[in-house]
Order: sequence, then C-alpha cells, then structure tokens
Amino acid sequence: MTIEEFARKLRGREITACEFTEECLRRITELQPRLNAFITVMAEEARRDAEVADGELAAGRDRGPLHGVPIAVKDLIDITGVATTAASRVREGHIASADAPVITQLRHAGAVLIGKTNLDEFAFGTTSENSAFGPVRNPINPARTPRWTEADHR
Repeated sequence: MTIEEFARKLRGREITACEFTEECLRRITELQPRLNAFITVMAEEARRDAEVADGELAAGRDRGPLHGVPIAVKDLIDITGVATTAASRVREGHIASADAPVITQLRHAGAVLIGKTNLDEFAFGTTSENSAFGPVRNPINPARTPRWTEADHR
C-alpha cells in the first residue's frame, strides 16, 4: 500500500494508524535479518504515537498529509531519548537530549516515528556498505546495494 492509499483509507476509516503501524513493525521484523535496514526500531513509541494520531482523527483533528503515517529517519537525526550513532561505533551510547528540527516538524505534522535507519558511517558514502552495523541490502535484489539507479531496475 502506498502512503497516498494509506492516507485515503485512514481518513475514510478503512484502516487505523495503529493497524498500519503494526503492519509496518511486522514487516520490519520479517525483513530486518535480510535487509539490515534499521539500526533502531522504536516500536513502543510508534504504537503510542499511532494511538494518539487515531484519537486526534476520531476527535476531528487532522494535522495534514503526514498525520498517522509511519516514518523512519536516518540514524543521523536526533530524537529525544533515542541513540544517534550515525552508523559509527564512535557514537555508541550517545542518547539525544533534544529533537532535531525536522523531528519537531514531523511530530507537529502527526507523523508516527517508527525508527532510525542504517547508512554509511557518518553518511560518508553512497552504498550503505560502510556501516558499523553491517551493510544495508537492496530489497529488490539483496546482492546489490540499496542505492537506486535506473540501471538497477532495467
């Protein structure tokens, strides 16, 4: 299901943010061993945020197109109380004391923060193979890197 389809179904009361968040968490659990896409999965926080989003919609408060949408951010971006490693062992144990401005904006928009994704260490690279947490694999072809090019999909 695309984000547009989810948003339409959410507002049409065909699905809840809680249901879709659970499906996203299930898929992460299923695919993480093969893809290694996430460094941190924020399941409890995501469930809480989805519940809030559903409650607001039920009360008539719609924050806009991202309301109730599960979103992951790169592990370069600070989220209060969550580790930010930048995919480097050097930053292990660093817990963010404040939200990055983009996180503040996502929260204001009603997005459901679901986790932090893997990347090249300190974002120095294009293949996602240089992470202290292991390489990220392409979901379409795990033998390839996740960097998308048109040639990869011919």
